[in-house]
Amino acid sequence: FIACFSSNMDTILETLMQAPRSRSLIKREFLNGVYSCEARFVADMSATCVISSLSALALALPLYFLVGFSPEPAKMAIFFSTLLLMTIIGAAMGATVGCISRDFEEGRNYLMPVLAPQMIFSGFMLPYESIPGYFKWLYYCSFWQYALGILQINEFSDRHYTNGCLDQVFEQSAYDGVRNHEGAISQLVDELIDNATHNLPPPFNRPANVSLDLPAYTIPGNCTARIWPLISNLWPVRFGGLGGYFLIMLGYLFIFIVTAYMASKAFLSRASRN
Repeated sequence: FIACFSSNMDTILETLMQAPRSRSLIKREFLNGVYSCEARFVADMSATCVISSLSALALALPLYFLVGFSPEPAKMAIFFSTLLLMTIIGAAMGATVGCISRDFEEGRNYLMPVLAPQMIFSGFMLPYESIPGYFKWLYYCSFWQYALGILQINEFSDRHYTNGCLDQVFEQSAYDGVRNHEGAISQLVDELIDNATHNLPPPFNRPANVSLDLPAYTIPGNCTARIWPLISNLWPVRFGGLGGYFLIMLGYLFIFIVTAYMASKAFLSRASRN
C-alpha cells in the first residue's frame, strides 16, 4: 500500500504543484509557435513519468528487500511494473487536474473527491466483506483495487511458510506451556493419582511420582499465504489471472492519458482564443 501510495499520490501532487508555475511559460511558448499541443504533452508526460518513476523506485526498492518480498526476478518485474503503471496514471491525473484548476488549492479540491474513494474502496483500508452492497461498484471501479490485487496475488498466491502458521502457533504455545510448568503438572498428576488410589491396598495406593522431562522442541509448520488473497476477495483469481489485471490497469491508463491530453488541448485552445 505504501509503495502504491508513493507511486500514485506523490506523482499526482508533484505534477499538480508544477502546473501553476509553468502555466504562463507554456501559454507563451505555445502562442509563439515553439511547439504543438501534442509535442508538449508527450514531452511533459515523458519527463514527469521518468522523474517520478525514479523517485518511486528510490522508495520501493529498499522497501521491497526490507519487507522480505520474493527475490524471484519474475515477481520483482511484476511488482515494479505495477508501480510504473501507478506512476504514469498519477502523472496523467495530475496533468488533468492541473489544466482545469487555477491553483494548487483548487486542484486539491478537485482531486480528493476522486482519489479518496479509490483508496477507501480498494479492499485494503476497508475489507471487501465490510463494504456495503450499494458501494460494491466502487470497489470494482477502483484502479487501486487492481494494483493492490496484482501485488497481493503476485506475492502470496504460491508462497508457503514453515513458521508462524496458525495451528503451529497454537500447538507450540501449548507445548511450551507444559514445559514451563512441568513441575506443577507433575505434582498435580501425583495428587490426582494419590486421591484416586488412597483406598486401595498396597502397593497400589502409593503416589505415582510422575516426572515430566520434555525436551525443547520446535513444532514444524506448513501453511500457505493464500489466505490473505482469499480474505481480500482476490482468490480464486478473476479476470483471467494477472494478465487480466494488467489489461484492466492499461485500460485505466489509456483513459487517464486521453483525458489528460484533452484537458491540455482545451487549456491551450482557451489560451489561443484569449
